[in-house]
Amino acid sequence: TTFTSMSPAALVDEILALKLDAFIVVNLPVNVSAKLLENGLPVISTSESAIRHKFFSCPGDLYEAAKMAGDFLVEKIGGRGTVIVAGGGADVGEDRGESRIKGFQDAIQGYPEITVHYAPCFWDYERAYGQIKSVIKGIDGLIDAGFGLSDSLALGIYESLKELGRSNPNMVL
Repeated sequence: TTFTSMSPAALVDEILALKLDAFIVVNLPVNVSAKLLENGLPVISTSESAIRHKFFSCPGDLYEAAKMAGDFLVEKIGGRGTVIVAGGGADVGEDRGESRIKGFQDAIQGYPEITVHYAPCFWDYERAYGQIKSVIKGIDGLIDAGFGLSDSLALGIYESLKELGRSNPNMVL
């Protein structure tokens, strides 16, 4: 939250003033990462990124992991049911979860009896919880499965469904 309230230039100055050996971050704006890298500070991102630099590290494309999760989910719900997917789309950083969303979509594309509801949300549990809960309130019936694009979002789905009493007893998450 502090990162988003500062101007990118001020944020870069604050980080560089710390004289760090490396900076580990989740979903930092691209322009901030680029400036840190230009100044020789290695950046380790836990989010997907298109940035390529010798001092930059991030996970590769997460398509295959999401496709595998989608295939598992399809099998567990028998190719039919109501699913909520939560993640991406609300933060200021580069990671919008596109490869995970695409992998999941590809896994379920041959199953017309699966209805998917998407909850675009922040990546952190505290801000995402209300966004996820709001989408669930708009869905009729019980939810058969949930797919969070991160662990914190999977927890947000689980807790929201539990609080609202909306999960199928055999729900897959």
